[in-house]
Amino acid sequence: MLHGFDESLAAGVGKGPSVAAEAIPELLATLADASLIERVGDDSAPHYRMLATIREYALERLDALGEHEAAAARHASAMLALAEDAPPYVPKATRAGWFQHIDRERANIDAALDWAQSTGDSLLLARLASALWPYWLEYPLGRIGYHWVTTALEHADDLPARVRAELLTGASHFELTFNSHDLAYAHATEALALWQKINDPVGQAHIFATLGWARATTDGPREAFTMFQWQLEQWQAADNELGIAAALNDIVMLLIAIGEFDTALPYLRQQREIAQRTGDPLSQSHALHNIGLHALLRGDIPTALRELGEAVTTLEALRPTFLTTTSKLYLATAQCLAGQLDTAEAGYRELLKLHERTGDHWQQSLAILGHAAVAHRRGQAERAAWLWGVASTLQHDSGLTPMPAVQAFYERETQLVVDQIGPDAFAAAFARGAAVPASEALAAVRAW
Repeated sequence: MLHGFDESLAAGVGKGPSVAAEAIPELLATLADASLIERVGDDSAPHYRMLATIREYALERLDALGEHEAAAARHASAMLALAEDAPPYVPKATRAGWFQHIDRERANIDAALDWAQSTGDSLLLARLASALWPYWLEYPLGRIGYHWVTTALEHADDLPARVRAELLTGASHFELTFNSHDLAYAHATEALALWQKINDPVGQAHIFATLGWARATTDGPREAFTMFQWQLEQWQAADNELGIAAALNDIVMLLIAIGEFDTALPYLRQQREIAQRTGDPLSQSHALHNIGLHALLRGDIPTALRELGEAVTTLEALRPTFLTTTSKLYLATAQCLAGQLDTAEAGYRELLKLHERTGDHWQQSLAILGHAAVAHRRGQAERAAWLWGVASTLQHDSGLTPMPAVQAFYERETQLVVDQIGPDAFAAAFARGAAVPASEALAAVRAW
């Protein structure tokens, strides 16, 4: 219990022939009164922390008694019980406190994973990773999660079908976020066969979502739309309203991205109705985000400002997610188009700083394009063209391209700059920006 523990973890690890689980709360209170452990947190969810010197002494006593391995095994088992005590994972929905509990116990979770790997307990490692991948995906700790999921797959040849299916599902989700679409497709296809074999509609829904976004970049939007429809059918079979809303979200985002705004509307209305009926704040935020983006790309700036502003407010009260940053990007764009240039520029600057830390060239390019839109509205057309060149290099480095509706939006913005300074001057400034190393360009933008 490296960085603290609660009563349930203490009971799971500390119980034994001479200590009953129901005696643990009283023992913890006695130790706290004697200042041997420190109580932190509020009364509703008390957490305890052991002083370093006391912990070292306790480990020495465990070693002397020959009980260290047994205690570590009980600790790992307690972490497995916590990891597997999770409600079904539904993307784009709140997960009733489980994420927060896992995050609070992250050091203990890491210790259990390390112990499972060091002792060669491949099944324990696989069960832990298969239960935890949604946490790693959502928080986001993708590189850490992908390491454990792939390690578990590499070191376990004969896993239960459900455990292997979960690992493959997690791997495909991570690979999709890394833009490794071929790997995501391969792992998702194998996982789908397993989920179909055990007749699990929720597992199949997760895979159809992954296959949909993978297909969107390789086979085109029509294939992706089919995958998302199949995802919707699986969530309907599971009778899971939040899952249905998640599938509708993917359909809406795809249709908006390819510019089929009217086709998106009935799906968007269904998504919002479910989000409002369930009262789930994250599901509601996704609906608000989609309504705002739909309005933004159609030129309804007042609606975009209202809906995206509400989405950002709700998301900031929850926890950081990828949706938070994208909602902030689109809100800053709506503010720019509404003439709120100082507010928009501050938003783009905040996003650029964030994405510099993560090294995400694609998101950096979008923030740079935002700065360009602000610049040309201030009459700084050559600076805007230079920024367009910087953004083009970052986008090339990312290997990604905008979806058609977003590309059309940026092409209209580009034409406004060309109209201000003429094609030759635009091309020259663009070339200068494209030739500047990314680190120098980002530093220059920060200095403005």
